[in-house]
Amino acid sequence: NVLASVFLGLLLATALRPLVSRLRAWRAPGFAAASAAILLLIGAVVGAVMVVVPLVARQAGAPPGGSTKLLQRSARLAARLRHATVAPAWLAP
Repeated sequence: NVLASVFLGLLLATALRPLVSRLRAWRAPGFAAASAAILLLIGAVVGAVMVVVPLVARQAGAPPGGSTKLLQRSARLAARLRHATVAPAWLAP
């Protein structure tokens, strides 16, 4: 487990280095640049999951055994996440 964690950390550091370097070139502090890169990565993963899960659920149709509650719960959760990620009205220009 330790070796896998180290490998994943090195992989992420290598993948995010160009973005952090670009932000540092724009005079952003190192901590802020690294934090922004990680937040962008997390946002991309969450966005991808929000796109893929409903598509897979729709293609799967009704699961055997009539357990449509899981699909309904995931649809409600996706709707709540979409609603939560929309900027509040007071932030609008």
